[in-house]
Amino acid sequence: MQLGLEETIVPSGGAGWIVKPSLRTSTLLRLGVLCAAVILLTLRALLDPARTAFAATLDVLTIGVVGLVLVVHFRNSKVIADRNTITKVNWLGRSVSYPVSEVKHADRFRSSASRYLVFAGRDGRQLFRVAGIYWDFDQLDHVCHKVGIAESEGYGQVVGALSIEKRARANTNWVALAGQLAALVVFIIVSVVLLSGPTSR
Repeated sequence: MQLGLEETIVPSGGAGWIVKPSLRTSTLLRLGVLCAAVILLTLRALLDPARTAFAATLDVLTIGVVGLVLVVHFRNSKVIADRNTITKVNWLGRSVSYPVSEVKHADRFRSSASRYLVFAGRDGRQLFRVAGIYWDFDQLDHVCHKVGIAESEGYGQVVGALSIEKRARANTNWVALAGQLAALVVFIIVSVVLLSGPTSR
């Protein structure tokens, strides 16, 4: 199987592997459906002259923010590994590194459409995770094999969204969760105000 992953020079100066997220045809289709859903949600307002500008602005801002986050994600996110160290760089460019010898195993499972690869320390707790539809998990599995990190059986086991943190034995990032909930609440409120606002009729 052609993975498109070759050994290269990593930032530490040695030989290793770098895995980055990427867009695939199936992912582009999902993003297209998401954009269409945003437009359909505001379609009634878009067709009303009294609310067209507001609705168009909301659509552009929503799609623009999602697009910006994706661009930053694809630019910064990566997993870097050599035979001694494995590093995860998040979408903000912040990195965490661990000696391969400190990684007990990589737990594989899925939740909804997303696969999860959770790197656990010697105590079984999460060191970091890789998840989402933009990652090539065949490449990540290949890296684990090359550096000697044991993996669980496969991605066939489905874990509910509310059980992921428990499965990973991870501490909940309350700041990130609060930010996501706040963004969702703001979007819902603005949408409701838009759809129930004054019309030209």
